[in-house]
Amino acid sequence: ITHNFLKSNVRGIDGYPLQIEAEKIEVKELEFDSEFIQNLAAKIDWDALKSACRSLELGEVQDLNEDSSEKNMKKIHHLLLEVHVITGTLK
Repeated sequence: ITHNFLKSNVRGIDGYPLQIEAEKIEVKELEFDSEFIQNLAAKIDWDALKSACRSLELGEVQDLNEDSSEKNMKKIHHLLLEVHVITGTLK
């Protein structure tokens, strides 16, 4: 979730979204809560999330407006809440 809200504060450049170059990723499973994901969806910048997924080679994800199935919500849950970048850089 954090990456979706981060922005560079360097003047003169458009620092959003930051590009992720992960060296180490960990996955920590959490209980799925569809209501939480639906409430969070309105705050997500979907283009930034899709870009992060490509950078981390985590596959494609669809905006909940495009696909509100439980399968897609579980994928979003996984990407936002279970995937943790332990080491890497943001550019």
